[in-house]
Amino acid sequence: MTVITKYSNRKLYNRDESKYVSLKDLLKMPVGSFTVVHHSTNEDITLEVLLQALSNCSVKPEVALGVMKHCVEEMETSLQEGRA
Repeated sequence: MTVITKYSNRKLYNRDESKYVSLKDLLKMPVGSFTVVHHSTNEDITLEVLLQALSNCSVKPEVALGVMKHCVEEMETSLQEGRA
């Protein structure tokens, strides 16, 4: 799984490809194929960043639907595991 690091200056860095990526780039990646972590805490902030990307970028409805479905599934899993 690809790890994207989000820095405090809002930049996103793809560790696997050693390059910076944009929110729009994330929306082009298959949902579930990457994780976004905060640079200093290593906290998983994937859902937060995906929702931010949806609100800031214009995307095709099917892309938005896929991202939202993934977010809901992840939140359900968190609730079942008692992480939320």
